[in-house]
Amino acid sequence: MGDVLSCGFGSDAWSSGRLAVAVWNAASGAESKYKHGARKTDAAHEFADECAVVICPESDRDNTQAFRGEGYSTIKPIKGVQIFYWHQVLETAGSPRSIEMAGTGRKGTAVSQLFRHKTSGEHVLITGVHAGHYNHSSGLVNGTDRQGLQVAAEAMEQIRKLQYDMLSNYMADKVVIGGDFNELGDLIRADRERWMPLPKDTSGKPLLRHCRGSIHSTKTLKSCEVSADLIWVGGGSIDTSAVQDHKVRRCRTTKAKLMAATTSAC
Repeated sequence: MGDVLSCGFGSDAWSSGRLAVAVWNAASGAESKYKHGARKTDAAHEFADECAVVICPESDRDNTQAFRGEGYSTIKPIKGVQIFYWHQVLETAGSPRSIEMAGTGRKGTAVSQLFRHKTSGEHVLITGVHAGHYNHSSGLVNGTDRQGLQVAAEAMEQIRKLQYDMLSNYMADKVVIGGDFNELGDLIRADRERWMPLPKDTSGKPLLRHCRGSIHSTKTLKSCEVSADLIWVGGGSIDTSAVQDHKVRRCRTTKAKLMAATTSAC
């Protein structure tokens, strides 16, 4: 646990209308060996150097204090996921919305907030996800677990509808979604077009141009063997060549595999 993904709109979060967004799993609900490996103060300090937004599944009080101690603001917390942001870079536009996601066992949560970038004036919708569970990935991917697939499809539609509803009154220039997708991550990996978590229009086509996502080529959660943590971006003027995976070292521990993915440009 403790995986990191970053979706960067350029290399500098503080200038030229650029924005860097990260996903970090704080592992507060994990097994103790993973929970204790998540160095929250180190992570908050690491992201404060470059990331204006951090989507944080499995956040808790200690994690919130660590990020606030680095100057981050937070939208109204929801159980399971938080969004931390720099108020010097972004201002909220409207109120956040949150939902409970379907699950075969534990249900999931998602929270969405529209921001305005103070330098560029562009609007960016950012959604954080901590999905529920949908039985074992192998049965989902090979199609034998029909009940799990049905619930997983319901959860994905809930994620898309949350974003679609947030965009009903104001179309954002960019849309970013990231977090801990649990077994949904393996479904996305197996069929990116069908399971893409970005919003779709009424005909089932992507609502945004240039939809791109990053997902690990290896399993991110060894405890349950799923490709869980990922981040997607859609909108105009996206530099798709910048989508890649790389390691983030400073807040790495022996129990936490830290990865990152970057994509471009506001």
